[in-house]
Amino acid sequence: MTTAAIRNNLHKLIDVVSDNTILKAVQTILEKEATNDIVGYTIEGKPISRELLDEELEASELDIKNGSVMTHSQLKKEIKNWRTAKKK
Repeated sequence: MTTAAIRNNLHKLIDVVSDNTILKAVQTILEKEATNDIVGYTIEGKPISRELLDEELEASELDIKNGSVMTHSQLKKEIKNWRTAKKK
């Protein structure tokens, strides 16, 4: 059976199945396959695709190259300044 024939058959079967449990199981299987490019999730639980991750990494590398970020030691000094300014 060709891929097109299998798809057509699945469409027909889904239209006649009324058992919600079976439909949810099929949905879970298909969603897992359809989202196989998901490489992670945000803290809110939203999926992160490989493409989005690559874009964000490129942006981060550009920020580093342009000096738009602080080093860990710079941040520690900044926090120390906040604390001393808060005490005054």
